[in-house]
Amino acid sequence: LTLAPASPPFLSSGHPRLDTTGSWIAFESVANFTGQNSDFSSEIYRMRPDGTAKQQISAMESFQRSWKPDISGSGNLIVYSSTGNPFGTNPDHNGELFLWDASTGSTRQLTVTTDGVNEDARISEDGAWIYFISTAPIVEFDPDHPRDGYRIEVATGRIERVVALRLSNPTVAGVLDPSD
Repeated sequence: LTLAPASPPFLSSGHPRLDTTGSWIAFESVANFTGQNSDFSSEIYRMRPDGTAKQQISAMESFQRSWKPDISGSGNLIVYSSTGNPFGTNPDHNGELFLWDASTGSTRQLTVTTDGVNEDARISEDGAWIYFISTAPIVEFDPDHPRDGYRIEVATGRIERVVALRLSNPTVAGVLDPSD
């Protein structure tokens, strides 16, 4: 389905996700399926399960990458991680989350962080929530970059932490400090 004869033979595609209707597949690739990826950067695509109707969703500048997409149940929303800076809001090229909407053909940046990585996003079947892992200091600063779970409400952009506090700080975790 992802054979790209016009691309160098070493290029690959991966991380496919199928919507629940079986109508669309989202995946990442360094191939140039649509003629918009002449620098062969890692981009996000959407296509029909028979390999037709390929669309390039992301459009990152050279030496940036997009990876691990997920697709809503209807196939109309695709979330992915990227180091790109398409809106001027990611000048440090941090790993941020982006959401593409087929109904408008537009993309929006969901996270804006200056450290760590936001990735492994999964969108709910109805497209209302996006769950992801982050090493960025979204809720609290931690210099050793633990991986914490969060979710984004798609309608509002509000981010919530969905994991418990870390045990590395017993006072915060509810364990009494013996010096108290």
